[in-house]
Amino acid sequence: MSKLVVDISMSLDGFIAGPNAAPENPLGDGGLRLHDWYFKNPDDNHEFARALKSNTGAIIMGRRMYDESLPWWHGSGPLGDIPCFVLTKKGSEPQEAAEMFTFVTEGIEKALELGKAAAGAKEVLINGGANTTQRYLKAGLVDVINIHLVPMLLGSGTSLFGELRKSIELEKVSVKDEPDATHFTYRVKK
Repeated sequence: MSKLVVDISMSLDGFIAGPNAAPENPLGDGGLRLHDWYFKNPDDNHEFARALKSNTGAIIMGRRMYDESLPWWHGSGPLGDIPCFVLTKKGSEPQEAAEMFTFVTEGIEKALELGKAAAGAKEVLINGGANTTQRYLKAGLVDVINIHLVPMLLGSGTSLFGELRKSIELEKVSVKDEPDATHFTYRVKK
């Protein structure tokens, strides 16, 4: 059975995007720096990049993530042609979208159901943003959290965890330290 995985880069002060995020300013002021560790190796030669691509069978994202990132994906999804399920409000679905995108208006559980069906035995990845991650965490649906902690302070922007308003127990699975990021994997205790 596929797992629901959050995999995201974050600054030491807890932000996944800087201030002023917009389609023409992806990840906000200073936010692109959060992903330098990922793109530093040519041809996605980083072990986490390879694992992400080989283990992911479907992606869930929020509409804002879709709108802000689409120009940078060059006509595909964040991981190429992997099916993406975009949470959106009824009536706001785009008239035209690449075939890997399905717009889900029936809520997070429906997006997860569709994602798991598409993923088969592979993982379903929450690819952002913070609001989508928080909704799945609050609902108790996340299985694994991978945080790529980047040694920088953004100072402000989009907080990954915001105010969850509940305690969530995690079990540390692994930690790998590199010069450009420290990679943490946590299992969510159910």
